[in-house]
Amino acid sequence: MAINQYSSIAAGIVAAEIADRRDRYDRACKRLLSEKIILGWLLHECLEEYRMIDPKDIAERLIEGVPEVGTVPVHADGVSSPRIVGMNSEDSSLSEGTIWYDIRFSAVVPSNGGLIGVVVNVEAQNDFHPGYSLLQRASYYCARMMSAQYGRNFTHPHYEKIQKVCSIWICPNPSANFRNTVTRYAMAETNLVGSASAKRGEYDLTEIVLVCPDGDKQQKGDGILRLMGMLLASDQDSEVRKTVISEEFDIPMSERLSDEVDDMADLSKGVFERGYSRGLELGREQGIEQGIEQGYEQVARLAAYLNEQGRSDELLAALTDPQMLSKLVSELPDE
Repeated sequence: MAINQYSSIAAGIVAAEIADRRDRYDRACKRLLSEKIILGWLLHECLEEYRMIDPKDIAERLIEGVPEVGTVPVHADGVSSPRIVGMNSEDSSLSEGTIWYDIRFSAVVPSNGGLIGVVVNVEAQNDFHPGYSLLQRASYYCARMMSAQYGRNFTHPHYEKIQKVCSIWICPNPSANFRNTVTRYAMAETNLVGSASAKRGEYDLTEIVLVCPDGDKQQKGDGILRLMGMLLASDQDSEVRKTVISEEFDIPMSERLSDEVDDMADLSKGVFERGYSRGLELGREQGIEQGIEQGYEQVARLAAYLNEQGRSDELLAALTDPQMLSKLVSELPDE
């Protein structure tokens, strides 16, 4: 069945509803991931430099370095806030424009009795296929984070002061071949002729990590995939999530963190289905019930199909573009 005018009206209502929920979901992701203990686990599990350091020590002593760690505001429930607020997420250049990072912060790594600085960017990316490679976008972010250090951390000719940059991407809805994976991309030394060797710190300055949990299939998993799956990709209710987070990862469940987990549990369950139901309800209220039910079922099938392929954002565009919607509907496999 082609999407008729009645279901198109409902689809427009649904599109606005879904867009609002997606925006709230994105904001909730950023709030949750900006908790220092969560960042501590990300650094511990994703970056080799932090492998031997306890996540709590990373959160308390190494993220944001000194003295920024002690300058954050007070927690809403009376505990010093462990959220990252010390570094502006805006990266502005007159010639290249402005980009916004989800989360960007400084950290330090103990090395030979001293401290080495690292600049880290964390992105929550729900759409795994936004029309370009996420790795190319991450590479650009790393380049911007490195170039932004000029005049602040180093100047010509002191390139030895450049700090390593890392971009970590959390992808709750990856394509099938990336599900349940953590993949690192970094510069490596390869001898084409001979056996020359440079110090690793001289070239190991850029690193990208993709963290791709597989939702509730993380029930028996561990490590960062288990944690990210429970935080962002799970269909479990908030109490189950809190139990896993606090007992398996030894993360104190503060009042604020508890509220953030509740928000994610609500927003990550049926993001599309709730929008469709509301659109159908509003359509009926407006007296345009005829044809909507069939259109609703079709759009719901399309949502599930695109979400499975990591193409969720295409649905939002299609709901206000009848030609695109019809094209996507034609892709649906027979029931």
